[in-house]
Order: sequence, then C-alpha cells, then structure tokens
Amino acid sequence: MTEQTTGSSGREAPFHASKHVLFCFRSLKFLPSPYQAEDQTRMTLAYFCLSSLSLLPSTCLSPTNDPSLSALDVLLKSEQRQGYIDWVYEQQSPGGGFRGGDSMAAVGSQQSEIHQDSSINLVPLSSQRDQDDFDRLMDYLDSDSDSETHLESRGTISKAPAPQFEHPLAPANLIQTYTAILILGILEDDFSRLDRKALLRFMARCQLEDGSFLQFPSCPEAGDPRSTYAAFVLASLLNDWSAIDVDRALTFLMTCQRPDGGFATRPGSEAQGGTTYCSIACFSLASKLPSLPNPHELLRSLVGKQVVPVPEPASTSSSSSSSSSSTSSSSSAEESTPRRCAGFQGRLGKPPDACYSFWTIASLLLLSPLFQEQEPKMVVFVKRRAKSTSKMMWYDASLDREWLLACQHGVYGGIAREPSAMPGKDVYHTYLSLAALSLGSSMTSHVDEHALDLASLDPGWNCSTKVKVYIQQQIRLHGI
Repeated sequence: MTEQTTGSSGREAPFHASKHVLFCFRSLKFLPSPYQAEDQTRMTLAYFCLSSLSLLPSTCLSPTNDPSLSALDVLLKSEQRQGYIDWVYEQQSPGGGFRGGDSMAAVGSQQSEIHQDSSINLVPLSSQRDQDDFDRLMDYLDSDSDSETHLESRGTISKAPAPQFEHPLAPANLIQTYTAILILGILEDDFSRLDRKALLRFMARCQLEDGSFLQFPSCPEAGDPRSTYAAFVLASLLNDWSAIDVDRALTFLMTCQRPDGGFATRPGSEAQGGTTYCSIACFSLASKLPSLPNPHELLRSLVGKQVVPVPEPASTSSSSSSSSSSTSSSSSAEESTPRRCAGFQGRLGKPPDACYSFWTIASLLLLSPLFQEQEPKMVVFVKRRAKSTSKMMWYDASLDREWLLACQHGVYGGIAREPSAMPGKDVYHTYLSLAALSLGSSMTSHVDEHALDLASLDPGWNCSTKVKVYIQQQIRLHGI
C-alpha cells in the first residue's frame, strides 16, 4: 500500500488515496449521527461515496491489483452490489422518479428501524451492528502489498416494503433521481427495472410555466438551476428530451444570469459557483452552448475565482507563554500548510472552499469549446498554458491541487472544505474534491509528472467517463 505524492515550491504533499478509500467505504456502511438531518437525501450521500470509490484506483490498496479496476471494483462483491441495486429500486416511486431514502416512506410503519441507532446506514444492512465488512477492509488496507484478502458479503440487504402510492411525505425528487440512476450505472445495473415512461412523466410535471423545475411537483420551494440541471442530465442520459421544454428552461436560466456573467439561484440573487456550473452544464447538455449569453464576462468571472487563501491570524500568546513554545507552534503550523496554494471561491470576497474547485473547473471545461477558435483574443484571461498541449489552461492546476491536498485528513481520510475543518461529516466535499482532482489530472497528465492517478470524469454528467459510457450503452443502444 503506497501513497502518491505531488509537490510544488520544493515540498511534496501526499495524496492519501488508500485512506480516502477507507473513509468512503466506512461512510457507505455507517454514518455519524449528524447525518440524520439529511436522511431524506441518503441517495445522494450514497452517490458521493460510491462515485468517490469509482474514481480512486485499486492500486492504492495493493500495487498488484489490476490498474484498470477502481477501488470499488475490488472492494464490492457481487452480492453486495446487487443488494445496493435492490435498495435503489425500492426507492422508485410508482409515479416516476426516485426518493432520497426509505425512512419517510415508512412513516407510521413499525417496520422502520432506521433511527434505532445513533448512526445511520446509507443502505440498510441486515444487521447494523455487524462490522465484519469494515474490519475486513481495515485488514485489507493494513495488509502486505501481495495480499489477496477480499471482502465477503454478510447477507442480503433488508428490504422495507415499497409504498404502492405517492406518499406526501415521501415524494420522488429530481436531484435524488439523478443520483439514483448514476448509482445504478456505477453498480453496472442493466436498468431493466427502470420505469422510463413514468420517469419522463415525472420530469414533465416538475417543470413550471417560467421554465424552471421544482424538485418535485408539490415542492414549496421555487425552482432553480440545480433542479433544472438534474432534469437536463436525466434527459441526456435517457437520450429523450420530449418531456421537457428546453427553450423555456434555458430562458429561465438566462434570467438568473448576473452582470458578471455568473448565475444565481433566482433572478436578482447573487451568483455563486454551484448554480453557475448547473446553468452552463444545461446549455452544454442541450447542445445550446453558442446561445449562452455574455460568455466573455462569464469566463472572466470564473477565472477570477481562483484565489490564494488568506492566512489565519496567529493567536496572541499569553504573557505566561514562553517564546520557545510560540516558535515551536508557529513552525508546526507552517509545516502543515503548503507554501503556495490557490483554491476557488464560490462568491466574491469569500474564502476558497474545496467544493468550488469542481464547480469552477468543470464550468471552465464545459465553456472551453466556445473559445477554441478565439485563442489570441482570450490571452488576457489565460492564467497558464500547459506545455505541449493544445488545451487552454484558465487556472493553475498545480496550485489548486496543493489546496485540495491541504484539505485532506491524513489520519482518517476524507477531504474537508478547508484545511482547518474536519471531514468527518463531509462526503460531499470529499467527492467533489476528488472530482476536481480528476479533472485537473486528466488535463495535465501528459505534461505534469505529479498528476494523480484517478479515473477520468465527465464534467457534464459529473460521473466517471466509464460510468457515462456504460449508461449510454445500456439505455441508448438497448432502448430501455
């Protein structure tokens, strides 16, 4: 078991790939109690864990593993894979789409045991207290490089009865549906149980007159680019745009654009990185990128989002503290922080946040086709151009990589929003950070000896390219 290293400014920063595998696999099995407030989005939490494992290489567990396999391919046995698939389909609503979890569907039912413990499982297990899988993973990670230890299934996943009606407290959700189908692709399901017609009807019911999409038809919250993006990805992966009015949806997104080119959640609100990505992706997925308004202002705004973090002010030492103790503390802090790094901020004036590395880098990649023929005019925006490549580099990938690696937890694994934060409740930032590192590595791997060994990612669907190809083959070629 080895750790990959990368460096800038004369110092190498380790990439704790095997520890991230441990963190994601542990989170897939057991989540700490703070996640109970997010139980209705369990589908998306599971996606963050599974997609992270699909990006991480199996060779980080053992150099003898097949390099074409992901960590997920090595760790997940067929029985477990099928159990997860069955759980996902249990969340499929009769009216189309998927719920985020089965806890709300079991309201009033004595069969729900989800909150029996202080922690929850992303996917219910036959015994929540059975940690044999986790123990075997620990043994696997701690074993010698030539070990052939494998995880063994510990029974089938418990099945809560699927409701036969649309429960008002357990509606299907566009965003959860999007992540559910990506999970099925990651697990290589054949999609034979996907109710395509009901899904298309559900998507149509979510669109409003102004073109925006609600998360579900009776959702009290206004539509915004996030749910619009989910609908567009679903239409793209189904290769069927008949259920939605594309032009009306794009018109709504245009009303959310701000003078700096970025996109907000609603007209008149402040632009931020996540909704900007969702909006750009919608134009790209619908093959309408040339109609994207104000692309130059948008590009300038995105490029300007990479910033150097402001150092936290050193705390004033008390009068009783010795100067040697202060010097030692300062030296320790300096060693734990990269000398040069630059992450991305989501809004102007905000500190960098690990998740915005993905939102911004993916936005730049999706936007790049507009400027392939305008390179001389765009030189003012270019921060760095990779040598021996025709790809334009609108950000410094090495400095962003240093920032993201500084956000890792070197003991428990996982990646937090910033170096001073703990990633214990952060499968969200862990996945998006790995996704950003994947995008950066794929763009610079042929000119950067420190590029990380991560699976390539599709910036539009936000899943590995391998998963995208698999879904296209299953759904498009077989007409599912």
